[in-house]
Amino acid sequence: MPKLLGAGPESLERRLMGDHFEYQDKVRAFIEESRWHTELAELLADLHALLVKTLDLRGYALILRDENSRAFSLARSYPGSDTARIPELTNDSALFQFFFTTGRDFLSLRSGYDHGDHPFEVAAREQTKGVPGVLAFPFIVGRQPLGILVVDEKRNGSTFTRTDTELLSELTTNVALVINQVSLKDQLLQAKELELLGRMSQGMAHDLNNLTTPVWTLLQLLTEGVSPEMLRTDLAPVAIRNIQTMRDYIREALFFSENLRPDLQTGRLDMLVQEVVEFARHNPRKGKEIEYSLRLAGDVLVEMDRVLIRRLISNLIANAVDASQPGGRIDVEISRLLKTDAERDWFRVRVTDHGSGIPSENLHRIFQPYFTTKKTGDEDRGFGLGLAICRKIASLHGGSLGVSSEVGKGTVVSLDLPNRHKILKVPHAPVLTDSEA
Repeated sequence: MPKLLGAGPESLERRLMGDHFEYQDKVRAFIEESRWHTELAELLADLHALLVKTLDLRGYALILRDENSRAFSLARSYPGSDTARIPELTNDSALFQFFFTTGRDFLSLRSGYDHGDHPFEVAAREQTKGVPGVLAFPFIVGRQPLGILVVDEKRNGSTFTRTDTELLSELTTNVALVINQVSLKDQLLQAKELELLGRMSQGMAHDLNNLTTPVWTLLQLLTEGVSPEMLRTDLAPVAIRNIQTMRDYIREALFFSENLRPDLQTGRLDMLVQEVVEFARHNPRKGKEIEYSLRLAGDVLVEMDRVLIRRLISNLIANAVDASQPGGRIDVEISRLLKTDAERDWFRVRVTDHGSGIPSENLHRIFQPYFTTKKTGDEDRGFGLGLAICRKIASLHGGSLGVSSEVGKGTVVSLDLPNRHKILKVPHAPVLTDSEA
């Protein structure tokens, strides 16, 4: 029969089933076209259409790792899987260890498909039992897991053939590469953005500094020749205060133009946070009394530049105070994140206020330099550089900064930091002899 109908199981299935295998060509076409995706949202939308309309699945669940929080969460599902229990996954989870150790392309979650008794397979099946579906396919690049795709049966009740599982395995392998490329692209764009902002702020700082020099000199001369009493009581204090404000603005703007190399030394992050909170408690910002709640996670040793991290946390607390009413409460806590990196531990410093909150239309702009909502008064006016500087400090430490907020309820700012920096291993080039060269 194989000689009459064609070589190989796929050719045999095609001859027997005819147009029923048209969807396989569409899957292959999607695999070829997926490499051109540059946005994750568009990729997931096209993948959804393929799974639901082309493969005619009853449902699926797509779990991906967020690069900022390093936590695995439900990225997309069909139909809505609000009741599904998403497993708490890490790089070391049994699910991913099963794929690493066995080399299998998929995990069978229900009877009817290959069911083994490998310890990691049993543990992985137990770990994913809350997710509805029959097969789980991994998103892995190298040895880095990016997520899983759990698929349910087809709507017509037919089971997946071996060709189906091979196609789905090829699909998830290629989609994982695209997801990884999109993530790298986003990181590159952020680095370019910071470089551009550095050049922009350097130019603005240069211009403003030139403008302040003659004004500063003029005010000093005026105090010596014209109505000293009038200038001393009326003009001079206002002018000096405004000049000082402009000089502070220049100092903040120059932060982006500096090629900073953090002085990384192992230190107690918990003690540093406690020091900043105690200083804020005993030195009320603008005279505003605030109640502080502090929760630490024991001794937290991290590689950090104490000066920069102190500046970052102080800035976050200052913003929280500005958003709070007198007598309000600010919660500061340190927690240990789930281990997703075999070489490092991660910690989160979270600053929570219960103040005015940030409107949704401004939330995506708060990290943009020169964007500020504090535009009234000389003392209250903001430069719009604080959070941008905080994000750069976090980036210099290999960490990240995240913000969530709700108007009228408050804002949560989370700083994620590794306990130590990764050391890039550069392979040594072989030494060539004269004859080999």
